[in-house]
Amino acid sequence: MANLREQLANWMDEDCARHLLAVHLGIFPEGPSEDPWDVFRENKWVYWTENPLGAALWEMMNHLVSIGAMEYDPEDLRFRWKPEYTPE
Repeated sequence: MANLREQLANWMDEDCARHLLAVHLGIFPEGPSEDPWDVFRENKWVYWTENPLGAALWEMMNHLVSIGAMEYDPEDLRFRWKPEYTPE
């Protein structure tokens, strides 16, 4: 599996981006090779409703934005990793 930085190199809808974060944290398994988004579809309620897990993932993504690791596009509701980001 590619790392989160590689998977979010291009703009991705916020729910899908949060799902990738959840997979990398081990909250959800990586989907089957024939359709890796099966796990997302089964658990999209996490990203589309108010709940503690969805809120925590949202906060983590926004923290990555606040430290300059990611960008957020509020018009199209999507995230991407900033290619020039390096940890300080």
